Amino acid sequence: SSLSLYRPERTPSESRLWIRCCAGHLCGVQDACQSRCYAAPIDASKNYFKRKRPYEMDTSLNLGKPETSFSYPSGHSTRGTVYALVFAELFPVRREAVLQMGRDIGWDRVIIGKHFPTDVYAGRALGQAVFRQLMANSVFQQDLTAVKAEIAAVAKPRTVELEPVGAK
Repeated sequence: SSLSLYRPERTPSESRLWIRCCAGHLCGVQDACQSRCYAAPIDASKNYFKRKRPYEMDTSLNLGKPETSFSYPSGHSTRGTVYALVFAELFPVRREAVLQMGRDIGWDRVIIGKHFPTDVYAGRALGQAVFRQLMANSVFQQDLTAVKAEIAAVAKPRTVELEPVGAK
């Protein structure tokens, strides 16, 4: 399966980055986890390893609603890694901050007792593999180039006329 970035024609009030999955479905970046194509490698791994979640082994770690899937690998960490790597490609001057946010998504799941640290590490490795596949996909590359061009057009420096201090 493959994912690609897609920039649909928009109304002036709406600007959003979309993901197009291998089935051709479009969903916003924050909603892409609902795509069955995207979830396939995560779900397959979870169902193969069938690792219980930390709160299932120690009920004192229970925080919030129980999850419906197994623990390993972390799907949040996988998606956080993929999105962080894509956004780091789009905004290279913010690369380190963006990648840190991707890592934090996984660690937050450890803090609330939903994952073990190794779930997060495995999710990162899976996310990196998904990202490598994306980068090898020609359709994704075309979409990425288009998005970079759009960002560059919007991010061009603008000169602003400032009133001299004390001009009034």
